[in-house]
Amino acid sequence: MQNSDASAAKALSVRQIYFPVIEHIDVDGYVLYPGKEDAVGLSHEFRAGVNVILGINGIGKTTLLLLLYRMLTGDRDLREGEELGGAQRKLTKSDNSVFAVRVPDRAASATATLRFRLRDRTITITRSLKDLSLVSVVPDEAGAALPVHTELEDTYKAVVANLAGLDDFFDWVLLLKYLVFYLEDRRSLVWDKWAQTEVFRILFLPDSTQANYKGLLNSALSADSQARNIQSVLTGEQKKLARLERESAQASPEDLRLLRAEVDGLVYRSERVETQLASYDVERIQCRDNAARLRSDAEKLSQKERELRETLLASIFPKLSDYGAFAIASIEALRGCIVCGSVDAAHLEVARKRIHEKLHCPLCDADPLEQEQTAASDDAAANSHELDDLIQRSASIKAAAVKAEAEENAAIRNYSKVQAEKYEIERDLRASRQKLEVVERAAGIVSSGGVNNSRERLQLLQESVDDYKMEKNDALGQLRVLIEEISANVADFKEQLIEDFQRIIAHFLAEKCELTFRTAARNIGQSSSPVALLFPEFHVLMTSGVFRETGTPREDTGSVSESQKEFIELAFRMAVLSASSGKHACTLIIETPEANLDAVFIPKAGAALNDFALKREGERSTIIASSNLNGSQMIPALLGLLDSHGASTKLETDVSKNVLNLLDFAAKSAALRDFSAEYQTQFDKAMAGI
Repeated sequence: MQNSDASAAKALSVRQIYFPVIEHIDVDGYVLYPGKEDAVGLSHEFRAGVNVILGINGIGKTTLLLLLYRMLTGDRDLREGEELGGAQRKLTKSDNSVFAVRVPDRAASATATLRFRLRDRTITITRSLKDLSLVSVVPDEAGAALPVHTELEDTYKAVVANLAGLDDFFDWVLLLKYLVFYLEDRRSLVWDKWAQTEVFRILFLPDSTQANYKGLLNSALSADSQARNIQSVLTGEQKKLARLERESAQASPEDLRLLRAEVDGLVYRSERVETQLASYDVERIQCRDNAARLRSDAEKLSQKERELRETLLASIFPKLSDYGAFAIASIEALRGCIVCGSVDAAHLEVARKRIHEKLHCPLCDADPLEQEQTAASDDAAANSHELDDLIQRSASIKAAAVKAEAEENAAIRNYSKVQAEKYEIERDLRASRQKLEVVERAAGIVSSGGVNNSRERLQLLQESVDDYKMEKNDALGQLRVLIEEISANVADFKEQLIEDFQRIIAHFLAEKCELTFRTAARNIGQSSSPVALLFPEFHVLMTSGVFRETGTPREDTGSVSESQKEFIELAFRMAVLSASSGKHACTLIIETPEANLDAVFIPKAGAALNDFALKREGERSTIIASSNLNGSQMIPALLGLLDSHGASTKLETDVSKNVLNLLDFAAKSAALRDFSAEYQTQFDKAMAGI
């Protein structure tokens, strides 16, 4: 192991990356996690070692793991469906309502607060679960001042990139996606060679050349795209000119007469369509202004309606609590009942009418005489009648606005249709004029100036293609030097990674599985280039029932079973994360694939995870793993209560606090309501060894 440690130290001296260590999560006001009778919401401290998020199907385990990810990334993520080797190094906006859509009130006032450690600093952030926006970023008071930007999200991005030792927030998200989080939507690392390249680029390329690498790569991709786009235009123009010249050689005087008539006809149509287009443009503008005016009027009435509703509620229920106001507002807006969760529009409308028509409570249907606190019925009745009148006026204006918008859309469609016709006529006119010119030149009637201009344009297009190809090759030539530096550093690191992987994967699979290292040529962009780039790659070899002694290459996920794929991928990530974090702590978050483990390998997998977290030099790391309450040995194995052979072990520390039991915090599903006693028995059985 001494040589391996020396190699790792040599490689890791190039760049030290720090990974987040998650310490605490608070979720407040989120309907999915209402909390216990004596403690509203969800609050949990994560400890060094293996932490288990325990639950049953549909109770919110996956949601909580995703919440941890989104707390660290916000609404930014890697682009879906794009291979990392062929995409610009930019993040895309993800669905910021991912948590709002899961609850009836759309997480209107729900927040989550995450405390995590990064390098030698502790950062506490709070996000709204309605749209993932940052509410606050609070670093501890230790160390130097942190960067501050106008936008809070920009401040957060700068803080975490700086403390993690990364070039930018893109690299932060990439490492979280490919190393720290192993969730349902995980992407492959061991079988995605471009993902390997990006991870190794972050880990083994010096700070001074990180921005240069990404700049050169983006330049090469941009030049490749530009060259392909222009080449497509050039090819089309070349084919069109060649076709015209072939046709002109066979043209007769009658063809010449027909072509001239065709050009004259197209000129007439172009002029007529131009006039029609101007008329539709005026109509389109008038309809747009009318629709905008009506929409403004409707919005003013809606605002007045909202104010009058508040006045009415205050007159009917003068001592309405905040919770009661929230319940009534949900019914008024037809969002849903917060008591039973119903979102049926008919039921909600009945409840809403109880207020406006009878002045009754919408939930219990009590009339004003039965209510503890009521206002003067005359005031309430007057407000109700005024609101009804306003609703009718508002409905009338809204209907007029809808009609005006339909007229506006019809005018836009007419305008767009005529505009498309105009473009088509102009295209045909250009083609007919060019064809007429070629035929007239062949007949000796006109000079070949226009055709020569066309050929000159083709030459300019070809020169543009050549310039972009040269720009790409120049960028690739500079990039090759940096890739060779990455390859050299990964080569120094490979022995430790191969050794760590083999030790970890032995806990998950009976077949012998190992990594091999090589450099392989890969192309940047979609067009080929004479500049050869050799990227470092790790590949998988594995034995089978047929090849029992020598492992065969497993070049893609289709060459292994689903369960083998899961554990090879996990072991590879653990090996890379373990080696690259060095003696510093990190966090690994896993959606545990216990269904793919048989009884023999469950304790072995638990031992592997505990070994990763606790039995390493330096700081102890944190693993957060979800698990189903299914009666298997998975939970005792994860908590370290079983050794690798399944025998019970005694721990010096109490690991009961390492369990987050979602049965206590999550909203009660039908299964949990009907079988709560059985689930409690299973929980007690799982925790019996503590």
